[in-house]
Amino acid sequence: MQAVGKLINYLKPYKAFAIIAPLMMLFEVSMDLIQPTILQMIIDNGIAENDTPYIIRMFGTMIGAAVLGLIGGVGCSIYASRAAVNFATDVRHDLYKTIMYFSTSSKDEFTLGKLITNLTSDIEMLQRALTMLLKVFVRGPMMFIGAVVMVWFTARELFSILLVVIPILAFCVYFFTMLSGKL
Repeated sequence: MQAVGKLINYLKPYKAFAIIAPLMMLFEVSMDLIQPTILQMIIDNGIAENDTPYIIRMFGTMIGAAVLGLIGGVGCSIYASRAAVNFATDVRHDLYKTIMYFSTSSKDEFTLGKLITNLTSDIEMLQRALTMLLKVFVRGPMMFIGAVVMVWFTARELFSILLVVIPILAFCVYFFTMLSGKL
């Protein structure tokens, strides 16, 4: 746990990037979740009433939401990548500086090639993990919560089904995760 604390210290100078990335992802998810509602409005109000100007106007709104979602997704990728690359650069710099001050016995224990290969791959792994944390691991829960809220507001009769299905699904995910961990 102490190692995680040290790694978080490397992220502190890039805190703004690490905060903006999930906020941009939240914006993208919001735009993704609003599109079915717009489509529902097109069907219920435009197509049912045969109101072509309304359909075209709402279609434009839907395209606008998609473009805004795209901007949010690209922004999230940019800020998450900036945070991860800068974080990895700082960690790499400090680790290479530490290696330079290894004692002779420590240097004999590891070959230079092995040290460089291990450090490069480990830091690359940390960089990928941070990028995934800021993008993928944020998107999933946000999308899940947003979808549940959308079901609550748009189709309450389906919400009771969710209350039954979600615990079953959670159990299955947990069970298969534990099962695959034993392999």
